Amino acid sequence: MTLKMPRGSSSSSSTPPMISAMTYRLRRFGALADRDLASTGALAEVWLAIQAAGALGLTD
Repeated sequence: MTLKMPRGSSSSSSTPPMISAMTYRLRRFGALADRDLASTGALAEVWLAIQAAGALGLTD
């Protein structure tokens, strides 16, 4: 996944903390779920599982 900085942002090589945290969490989830979230199929599978859990009342 590639994220682009908004226009007018500094072009420094440091990544904003929020993006670093989200990237870490997504990579960690992918590793724990044994899924490559760069794959459209795997991403759809995860999304469907989250939707099903919500429909069954298994989420907060």
